[in-house]
Formats: sequence, structure tokens, C-alpha cells
Amino acid sequence: MLLKKLREPFSTSILADTHFTQIAWLVASGYNVFSYDPTGCGRSEGDSINLSSINDDIETAYQTLLERKDIDPNRIIGFGQDAGAYALLHLADTHPEGLRAIIMDSIWATQKGLFLKRYGPGLGHLFYALMAKDPDPIESLRRLTLPTAFMVCDINELVPKKETEEVLKAAPSDAEIWREAKSQHMRTFAEPTICQHYFLTFV
Repeated sequence: MLLKKLREPFSTSILADTHFTQIAWLVASGYNVFSYDPTGCGRSEGDSINLSSINDDIETAYQTLLERKDIDPNRIIGFGQDAGAYALLHLADTHPEGLRAIIMDSIWATQKGLFLKRYGPGLGHLFYALMAKDPDPIESLRRLTLPTAFMVCDINELVPKKETEEVLKAAPSDAEIWREAKSQHMRTFAEPTICQHYFLTFV
């Protein structure tokens, strides 16, 4: 896990499950950023990453953040992209009062729809059968009660447009939707975009 040095006690903290290069600009904007390597990635131990392990990882990261004396537990905002968004949604579902707000990029609605898009009909059905025990994100989306924002890019080769449409239908009625026409999958913050302005205004 990587914990960036806190700028000042009790300021807003961002719990991020994404590539740090995507959110490094938040540190320069004055926010505390807590980012970590999921199981099997970077400096973390483990052989592989899967949906169950990333849920455990973000839970551990969240509890570690709460143990810090210089963190205001009422000012923690979650941000996740792709599988990180899936893990963040799980955390929000299991700790509905624990986060101030969440922001998700490239979240999908159903496991089946995601696997068929990424791996095709053959492998897609196989992976879906093997991972059917993992709940569909749409079920957690329907239970969301905390402030939520979705980042949506028009060029997303890994999350089907239909899946994104289902996500937005199931989202809280007051959820914010930030669209970035020129961005690609998990590239929303790769360079300055309007979504950075939305992010800073939201948090």
C-alpha cells in the first residue's frame, strides 16, 4: 500500500483504487490521497487479482485509513476506475455511512455483460460461469444512498455502452454524470479535462 504524506490534519482525504498517475494532480490541488496496490499488483503480495480479492483490499485500505489519528473519518471520499470502481461500490454498499461520497469511472452493470464484451462469446460465458458468485454491480447501485458521481467517456472499448446505460438507470436520481467525449477507457485524468473541474467542485 502507498500512503502519500498528508498535507494537513483533518482535510478531505481521497481513498483511490486506480493508477496513481491518474490522481496525482489531486495532491497538488491540496487533497490527501491514499492509494494502494491491489493483491498481485505492484508491491503487494499475492499471485493474481480477482473481484473477491479487490473487495478485501479496499476494505483493508479503508480500515487502515480510519486508524490514522490525523484523518477525519467524516471527510473520506472514494474514487475508483474499472475494477477499482467495482471494489469501491462494494465498500459503499457494506459501509453506507462510512464515506462522504463516491466517484466511479468505467463501472459496469452486470458481470455477464462485461465478460462477453471483453472476452467474446466463448471465453466470456466461461468466465461468467466461473465468477457467477460475485454479485452484479447493479444490485449495489440500486441501494446507493450517498452522494455519487459517474465519469462516462464516449470511447470505452472495454465497458459496453449498454452496460453504462443500465448503470445510469439504476443510479440514484440525484447522481452526477460527468461526460468526457474525447477520453478513452480509464484515461479521463491522463490529461487535463473538464472532469477534473467537476471532481474538484464535487469534493
